[in-house]
Amino acid sequence: MQVDFRAVGGHFANLSWVAIRSFCGVLIGFVLAGLIFAGGSYFCLRTFYWPYPVGAALIALAEAIVAGVYLGGKHAMAAAMAQGLRKLRLGGSLVRATFDRMSIAATNAPDVSLGTIERGMARVPLGQAEAMLTSAVHSLIGDCADAGWLRRKLQTRMLEAVRKYTLAQFRHEGARQGGIDLTKVRDELEQSVDHVIAERLIHGTTVALWLAALILPALVALQTLLVYLWLQYQG
Repeated sequence: MQVDFRAVGGHFANLSWVAIRSFCGVLIGFVLAGLIFAGGSYFCLRTFYWPYPVGAALIALAEAIVAGVYLGGKHAMAAAMAQGLRKLRLGGSLVRATFDRMSIAATNAPDVSLGTIERGMARVPLGQAEAMLTSAVHSLIGDCADAGWLRRKLQTRMLEAVRKYTLAQFRHEGARQGGIDLTKVRDELEQSVDHVIAERLIHGTTVALWLAALILPALVALQTLLVYLWLQYQG
């Protein structure tokens, strides 16, 4: 069965809303936290000349907003991709689209049937498989050129995630067998890629958000303390 990559891409329009909601949620959370940190910083420095507490508060709020925009963007992409992988199983579809493109490129015959391609490509050297994979992914990314910015970003990120995971499987298979059985690897990846990549995405973004939740208040407290000590010294 040949996968219509353009049809697969249609799902990303719906996932764009998941990304937007996730981004707004994280950003709002950081802005609210920034207002609390800014208020605390201002309160600690309120006895000094007004530009100092106001400036410290604005810096604290700006730091929270910057962190919210940066982490919100990362979380938005991860949430949308995880949704597509878990609910729509887009990873498996992209794996098949990638391997179909690899097969067609390798045979240099676009009208060859998939069954014929598979029989002719049972096993290839690791280096050749890696080059074919990279070329196929770049070709599929090129198909996204006319899509909207967010949809294009989502498709590109997901294809890159599929490429990295596939490359790791190629190297594992190559180390064991001395060559890559493309049909075998493709079938294994179609079954496992969605779960594995989704878990990695959620874990990565969760760790980043927890680190920010620890680092940001510590940073605001430290800079407030330094300003306080400096003003005390100047006084």
